[in-house]
Amino acid sequence: MHVFAVFESLRNLRELDLSSNRLNGSIPSLFSLPRLEHLSLSQNLFEGSIPVTPSSNITSALKTFNFSMNNLSGEFSFFWLRNLTKLQKIDVSGNANLVVAVNFPSWSPSFQLKVLVLSGCNLD
Repeated sequence: MHVFAVFESLRNLRELDLSSNRLNGSIPSLFSLPRLEHLSLSQNLFEGSIPVTPSSNITSALKTFNFSMNNLSGEFSFFWLRNLTKLQKIDVSGNANLVVAVNFPSWSPSFQLKVLVLSGCNLD
């Protein structure tokens, strides 16, 4: 059993912090936990892309996520987070191979970020 399968059954979980555990592989899709507000997987050894796509079932309760200081790559787009009205903090810093798409000329997000940390990323 994959270590993250345990968390999928925790339907009332509001905060999950697995920072600094030397976890590796790809980031699991934990966004669908219905009450999850805070997710931190920072300072691990995750590789690949952030599992946020048009088909992602992201909980609308999500307020913060922190994937900083991993080895993430691919493209991360804020557009896929457009329905998250409670989102306040995004930290994907320290992922030199992660391309963060920041140019959306005709789009205004429904969320009002209080913290956005993109240092050490590749901004488009």
